[in-house]
Amino acid sequence: MHRSRWALCLVALAAGAALVTIGAGSVTAQSQGNTFTVEKVVDGTAPPGTEFKVHVVCDEEETDMTFDAQGNPQPSGSNVVDGIGASTTCTATETADGGAKSTTYACDMEFGASDPSHILGQCTDDNEAHFGDVVTDAATITVTNHYDPEPTTTTTTTTTTLPPAEDVVEVQPSFTG
Repeated sequence: MHRSRWALCLVALAAGAALVTIGAGSVTAQSQGNTFTVEKVVDGTAPPGTEFKVHVVCDEEETDMTFDAQGNPQPSGSNVVDGIGASTTCTATETADGGAKSTTYACDMEFGASDPSHILGQCTDDNEAHFGDVVTDAATITVTNHYDPEPTTTTTTTTTTLPPAEDVVEVQPSFTG
C-alpha cells in the first residue's frame, strides 16, 4: 500500500511537469509577436552626409529610425520592430527626406504559421500594416527616395586638318612700252 502511494505521487508529479512544459512552450510561441521592418532605397545619389529619418508608430508605441545616404540603418539592425502583438497597426512616415525630389512607399506582408489563410495580416496602405489576430506575420515597408540624375558633362574635341600650303610664286610684271 505504501509503495502504491509513492508510485501514484511520482506519476502525478511527472504529469504535472509535462503540463508545465507544454504550457511554457505555448506561451513562448505566442509571445514571439509580429515583425515590422523599414527598408530604405535611394534612387539616384543623395548629397554626402545625408541622414534620412522615418517615424514608426505601432498603436501607442513610437520610434524613430535613422538611415545614412546609402539607405543603411544607423545603427545596423535598428530598422526592425519585433514583438508586435495581435490587433496592432503600424505606420512608417519619413520625416527627413534629404532633399529628395519625391518619396514613395511600398508594403509587403509575409505570413507566418499563425496566419495559414493569409488574411489576418494586411497591408492597409503603402506605408501601413495591420496585424489582426495573428502573432507570426512580418511586414516590410520600403521607403524610396528619388533624386534627379547628376548632370553629365560631355567634352567634344574637333580636329581640322588643313591642306598643305603651296609654294608661293612671285611674279614680276613686265611692261613694254
